[in-house]
Amino acid sequence: MTHKFSFISGLFLIIAGGLLSAYNVLAAAMGLDLAAWRLAPATVAIVALLFVLPPFFNPRQPGLAGLFIPGMPILAVSVLLLASQLVTPGFIWSRFWPMILVALAIGFGLLGAFLRNIWLAVPAALTLALAAGLQLTALTGWWWMWAGLWALLPLALGLTLLVIGFVKRQAGLRLAGGILMLIFGTAGVGLVLLALLLWQAAGVVLGTGFTLAGLWLLWAAFVNRPSVARAPASTESGV
Repeated sequence: MTHKFSFISGLFLIIAGGLLSAYNVLAAAMGLDLAAWRLAPATVAIVALLFVLPPFFNPRQPGLAGLFIPGMPILAVSVLLLASQLVTPGFIWSRFWPMILVALAIGFGLLGAFLRNIWLAVPAALTLALAAGLQLTALTGWWWMWAGLWALLPLALGLTLLVIGFVKRQAGLRLAGGILMLIFGTAGVGLVLLALLLWQAAGVVLGTGFTLAGLWLLWAAFVNRPSVARAPASTESGV
């Protein structure tokens, strides 16, 4: 920790502790019924900021970016606690708890940015895809959709590999990513249609997806065909 961060953190904690003490003293002196649990969002947010702020104050130590992994979900919990005081708590926690996973995905993304490691986009994308599916079903109550929503995970993996392949200019990653997206994307949509008893539509979607995957493989086979280098003709010199 740098001297600057230690000073700011200490001052921040002193102010927070002073406000917390003053809150309770004034509430008791004035006879106000101010429940202490209303300070829970601020308390949790303070803890979250102690995790989230160090990487920004000391960017020369990229290892501190690992604090984003616990810090971002804790920060999301503080936001949910605050929202639960404005709306019915049961509604907030039953509908929006997957936002904690969204915060975790953001933490993976920030970690990858600070470490300059593009491969951390893989856990970020997988976590975000899982959170998206859970958030959809938490809002709608249609948990039967997981008959096809499970395909979001390999679909997110394929998209990430495709992007990394373009960034690193690696044809193998692009091929693998494209195949994963085509196969599992169409499989997920087809299974959801099957759950809705739309048999013909599911067959068309699955057939189209597998056909596109085959065309992708054929295109990759012709485009990435290795060229056979001709050996230079040897010349014989006579004496």
